[in-house]
Amino acid sequence: MAVAAALAIIGAGFGVSAAEAGTGTISGTAFQDLNRNGVLDSGEPRIPNQQFYLFDGTQTVYYGTTVADGSGRYSFGGLDAASYVVSLEDSAWRAIRTDWVPSTTGSLRPDRAVDLSGAATADFGWRPIVRSTTLGNPISQYAAPNGMRVESYDDVVTAREVYDRVMLGLVGPEAPAVKIHFDLGSGGDTATTSASIGSDGRYELYGADVYASYLSWLDSGDSKLAHEYGHAWSLYHAYITQQDPTFASYLEARDLTGDARLNTSHAWSPREMIAEDYRQLFGSATARAASQENNAILPAASVPGLRRFLHDTFTTAPAGTAPEPAPSAMAVSGMAVNPSPVRSSGVVSWSASGPARVTVTVLNAKGATVRTLLAGVSEPAGTASVAWDRLTDAGRRVGKGTFTARVVATDGSGATATQSVSFSVA
Repeated sequence: MAVAAALAIIGAGFGVSAAEAGTGTISGTAFQDLNRNGVLDSGEPRIPNQQFYLFDGTQTVYYGTTVADGSGRYSFGGLDAASYVVSLEDSAWRAIRTDWVPSTTGSLRPDRAVDLSGAATADFGWRPIVRSTTLGNPISQYAAPNGMRVESYDDVVTAREVYDRVMLGLVGPEAPAVKIHFDLGSGGDTATTSASIGSDGRYELYGADVYASYLSWLDSGDSKLAHEYGHAWSLYHAYITQQDPTFASYLEARDLTGDARLNTSHAWSPREMIAEDYRQLFGSATARAASQENNAILPAASVPGLRRFLHDTFTTAPAGTAPEPAPSAMAVSGMAVNPSPVRSSGVVSWSASGPARVTVTVLNAKGATVRTLLAGVSEPAGTASVAWDRLTDAGRRVGKGTFTARVVATDGSGATATQSVSFSVA
């Protein structure tokens, strides 16, 4: 029999008698999980008056709703033994999701799956999100074997997770020139690219920075990320492979050459259209499923030969030309702190593979910045060093313990390399 008591929460009727109602209950408490252990502990603040929905295990059948009391407690009663999902009401989730993430649901979503037999507890704990807002000082980072660099500026989605999503798409020789920044500030989803013209008149020194937002990740998975990476991919091949940033060959393949609507709006920008085509043709299943921005043109999959053109022709240099080699990844090596241990002062040294803007920081055992020794200072290739006087940025002397020196070097094309070394202070 259906879930009589849960249905009764939103209105009587439904032809269910009291004798037919189930006896199971699902209850729980909404709370701030300040120690991040997924358990409601003494002293942790309760979250009152939040609204919860009850669905079947597939979240296709809606059974009812209830509102937590002043102590954050909610309950659904009169339930049959079955699989259910309890969900926080959407507006309540959106009010807190920028700064809080579930610690009890097993995902980023405010949904708890419950296999009920008798009584079950389904608490909703929320932990604060830790973020960095300083470019070059991410919470996590990943230097991929293909040369791509990824930084995540929150402790919810790791840099490696972001990279793995990107790799579900088409990635090629542009990878060493691309750096991805996840959840950095409030800039939203965007991509910036650059290329120089060499002495021979050819485009060279390509670089791309892709910015992906946390809220887009929550709302649409990696669809926005795939679109922005489509910019990095397509512009690399436009500049470096085709040596033609007008996208002339692409517009011909899409039968849009000379169309008067081109560049009249965001949706009609060739750069936006090819990034959308990349997402639709080469992105993950989630990315491909998102709707197309420009509804006046055929979906990418419906354009005869477009996938083959982008996959093969667009990524191959035209006859009689040679593509510019992919940029070498910036490298930092030989990191050291001397003397060891540091007592009154020390020297951080490193070697960079080329000229670069260098930032050097000292971090404590928790990863927080203690002192910024250099901030975007231009340094030549080779060995360099900077002294540390054992003081914080506030001028206080640090105590004994384990610290980390970090060097971030960014060359003229935007390629960035990071290396760190741990050391002790006595």
